[in-house]
Amino acid sequence: ALQADGQAQGASNNLINHAELLEQIATEAQKQTSDAVERAYRYADSLSKDLLQKVKSELHQYAKPKSQVLSVRVNDRQAVKLSKPAPEYLGRMIINAQLGINTLLVGPTQCGKTTAAALLAEALELPFGSIALSAGASETWLFGRVTAHGFHEAPFSKLFREGGVFLLDELDNADANLLVSCNPALANGSLYNPMSGETYQKHPNFVLVAGANTCGQGADQQYTGRARLDLSTLKRFVAIKVDYSEAIERELCPDDELRLRMQAARAKLRELESIELITSTDMRNAYLQKQAGVKPKDIFASLTLAWPDGLAKQVGMTARGTIPTLDKPLVSDDGDSDGDANE
Repeated sequence: ALQADGQAQGASNNLINHAELLEQIATEAQKQTSDAVERAYRYADSLSKDLLQKVKSELHQYAKPKSQVLSVRVNDRQAVKLSKPAPEYLGRMIINAQLGINTLLVGPTQCGKTTAAALLAEALELPFGSIALSAGASETWLFGRVTAHGFHEAPFSKLFREGGVFLLDELDNADANLLVSCNPALANGSLYNPMSGETYQKHPNFVLVAGANTCGQGADQQYTGRARLDLSTLKRFVAIKVDYSEAIERELCPDDELRLRMQAARAKLRELESIELITSTDMRNAYLQKQAGVKPKDIFASLTLAWPDGLAKQVGMTARGTIPTLDKPLVSDDGDSDGDANE
């Protein structure tokens, strides 16, 4: 009896041990399965993000914004088709050109003023020329120069007499006396070229546009090298306050997440009255770098390298930064970031 009882107890222990073993095996298998499933989820998530970005990139090349159509009469045409998205203020530039008014575009650096002038020439089907003025610019830049091979006329003088759109860029960076020499041509319709000794009559299709970062009242915190312009020059233009264009920036930076973050940071900088800028060119460069594999944190670090400590984090320009809450639009449709329609 005792022997039989001992054998029964051993069998019972063996059953318990066997059950524990099975339970351990099941637990370990479940753990391994959970880990495997978790790894699979992470892998699938990385694949989906990568695939989503690739799909967006592929779709973008087929879904680029179509040529913008402006419902503005140009000569005998009711609408104008352009090769690229145009800033919102191009329509007014066309009207000024029709009225024979010289347009002065006043806005931040790299906001598309040169692009707008070139699109104006495209809309009017006229040649385009431009020059970036500086403190060292002289009359030869505008009128031409005499060399050993004869007289070489400058584009400004040539388009004045033959017709075309000409951009005087960085107007507020030029010597005020140089610009005064152009005043008679802008007001009276005739131009005396001191380099050739000839007097030209203004062509009916000559359109003058100027670009500036300030209103011509001199330097400020952002544009420290700007000159104070003579009032007689400023009165030859009708000024339009311009800003970064949503249409242009969407074309330059199709990455919605990247563009919206940078636009939000720009708006926050303005709320803080900071002198730091995020330009349309910055967005284009950021997009190209990201497409080439540069991480956003490195892109943002380069862009904000000279910013005051803590400002990048405050406006959301860090890898883990959040887009700040804003009470104002990211990009103004009327070129006025304050929502003021006064131009």
